[in-house]
Amino acid sequence: MPVVKSPDLKKKYPVPAWVKMILLLAVVFGLVVRSCIHRSEKRNIVISNVMITEYTTLSADVSFEITNKGGVPYKRQPIMIRIQTHTGEEIASRLTTVAIKPKTTQRYLKVLDKFERPLTDDEVPVAEVTLYKPGLFD
Repeated sequence: MPVVKSPDLKKKYPVPAWVKMILLLAVVFGLVVRSCIHRSEKRNIVISNVMITEYTTLSADVSFEITNKGGVPYKRQPIMIRIQTHTGEEIASRLTTVAIKPKTTQRYLKVLDKFERPLTDDEVPVAEVTLYKPGLFD
């Protein structure tokens, strides 16, 4: 009768160096591709005609146009909308997503109603709309 030896489960097998090297190269390649995609989005998407159409002491309507010059549709493009005073103090900000069809210009109206503090009568707010990129090496 043959003797069957059970494997030793407590023995640790190290990960080979070539597997570690392939994983490291895959991570670096992924970061480079991600960076290239973000750079092309910045070239293809143009935000223009940013204005505050109506504002009260506790809310503001921000109107802007987004032009997609590329041939790729963006389904969930994150946009950061900020409202500041003329001195640069941020009053409100909002992160929202928009859908942009290829080679089109679309107009959006977003309402910001959660101010950090109410506006006084002599303050005039200024709006800023930018593409939002959560950054790791961007």
